[in-house]
Amino acid sequence: MDVIIEEEGCQLSVEEGTFLKFTTPSKEVVHRLVAIKSIQLNTTSVLSGEVLEKISEYQIHLSLIGKDYETLGEWYGNFPGKSIQLKYKQMQYILNGRGRAYAAQTIYQKILNQISWLDKVGVNPKVLVEYKDQIEYCISANDWDGIFNLELFFSKAYYKLVCELLPDEFKFDSRSRMPAKDPFNALINYSYSYLYRLVEDAITSAGLDVYLGFYHSNERGGKSLVYDLVEEFRPWVDECVVRYCQQLHSASEGDFYYEGDACKIGKTKRKEIMELIKAEFDKVINYRGVQRSRSTQIYYLTTKLKTFIRHGVKTAE
Repeated sequence: MDVIIEEEGCQLSVEEGTFLKFTTPSKEVVHRLVAIKSIQLNTTSVLSGEVLEKISEYQIHLSLIGKDYETLGEWYGNFPGKSIQLKYKQMQYILNGRGRAYAAQTIYQKILNQISWLDKVGVNPKVLVEYKDQIEYCISANDWDGIFNLELFFSKAYYKLVCELLPDEFKFDSRSRMPAKDPFNALINYSYSYLYRLVEDAITSAGLDVYLGFYHSNERGGKSLVYDLVEEFRPWVDECVVRYCQQLHSASEGDFYYEGDACKIGKTKRKEIMELIKAEFDKVINYRGVQRSRSTQIYYLTTKLKTFIRHGVKTAE
């Protein structure tokens, strides 16, 4: 069970040694400690040393989430023995090249998802299908570097088609990340923050190390495995943000503002888009043969990855 506390002023306390009580201004909820895998709290939550002691004892992953849904801090508890063995196998998975093969398959799955949703909304993704065919050839030849190189060209063609779906006020010249240069990029970057947090929690819940990635660099101390695994699910966010822009059609005063070259989202629109993204990830879909909510799909596939790592399986299928 994953417990997410969004209401402010939540107090955590231990009940009868084996239960954890969550008390907010509106309700009280009690869960058995043994049933909890992870807890996400906001900065107004209150907990004691006794609670942390029990979280460690029951090997629960605790994360503190900021107002922009970024992870501010984490408590992993005490994970002896098995977690060390799993980390060793994760490192072996990187060194023997199987992790890179898995990352390439993830990129391929992202491309299938991008083509799928564009086709669903009436965009002819012919140019994307041509890239997909080349990538399938690379997969058959185990040419993982070829896939990563083709993905760069594919991405430019993809965002060009995405731009055509947007109202004039939300059209953009190119993807801009740090900082966002326009309202669409500001919305997509902000929405990705929810996806990053979800994927990170799925990784830690599975007992994997977020810093041991397969494709993105491990050299700068970034959470490279998070960067690897979010790729497959980005199209779910893209489709949602495009739909939101189409519904807005145009922006009102205060919806967006600039600090230097950086485009920022107003408070009201931040709340609106985040609620929309959360609702989207709560929807139950049939994905890769499994009927689950989008968020649960991420946890499920990350658990499968842990199995692949333990047994040395190189593909995402």
